[in-house]
Parts: sequence; C-alpha cells; structure tokens
Amino acid sequence: MRTTAAFRKENAALVHGLLIEQLKDKFIQYGIVNVLKNCDQHGRRVMIVNCGELWDPNSVPSDDVFRMLYMVHIAAQLEPETQVRGVVCIMDFDGLSMKQVRALSPSFSKRLLTFIQDA
Repeated sequence: MRTTAAFRKENAALVHGLLIEQLKDKFIQYGIVNVLKNCDQHGRRVMIVNCGELWDPNSVPSDDVFRMLYMVHIAAQLEPETQVRGVVCIMDFDGLSMKQVRALSPSFSKRLLTFIQDA
C-alpha cells in the first residue's frame, strides 16, 4: 500500500484525477490496450498491449498509454478474483519501427517498470 501511494504521489501529474472519459475515445479508436472478456485457463485476466505498428505515438502518446495501463490496473483492483489470480500481460511488438522505439523512452520504460514491480 505504501509503495502504491508513493508511486501515485511521484506520478501525480500523470494519474491524479484521471477519469475514464479522458481516455475512452483512445481506448476504443486505437485498440492499443485490450483486456479480453474471458479469463485464461487459470482464471487470470488477459491483457494485450499493441506496442508495434498498431500504435501511432503521434495519435496516442506514451503518457496516454501509461494512463490506460493505470486505468486497467485500477479496474483490476475492483475484481476480487483478479486480485487473487492475477493478470497475464501480452505485449505485441509486431511491426515495431523507430517511431515506436523513440516513444518508448528511458523515462517511460523506467516509470512502467517501477509501476509493475513496485506499485
């Protein structure tokens, strides 16, 4: 709980007051972050993140991708079964180009890894 609170405080500019309405159109239109309707054979939620050619960083900046992942995290906290069984995250890099590589900056990567590992 402490590490999650510390992460939220350190990244307040990105996540404070975040509402689904702010990202809803990007979730629907671009399909970068997808959570499958059904769980896998172990009862885990399955999330697919399209980081390759399906992602246009000019339309959906990396900060918005992070915000989407954060919103999925918040939603997962509301499901007791997901809290127990966990989540499988598949990152699809098919068609990755320099446009996406530039958007996956070291600061974005560090923030994402800190979020996954610590928060």
